[in-house]
Amino acid sequence: MAIVVAILAMLLTSCAVGPDYSRPTLPAPETFRMAEDGDRRSMANLPWWELLQDEELQKLIRIALEK
Repeated sequence: MAIVVAILAMLLTSCAVGPDYSRPTLPAPETFRMAEDGDRRSMANLPWWELLQDEELQKLIRIALEK
């Protein structure tokens, strides 16, 4: 029984946050990072078949999408 009380006491004290805690302020950007440049393409925005740059693969994908 004493072990259960000791574990419970440790769990309750480990969840306490100090009274002086304040959330840090983080600077937020005014615009989305890709919003200002329409010509610049990110790798994340490319279709995966264009990323691989394989003409045969792109041809097969086009055929598959047509069916």
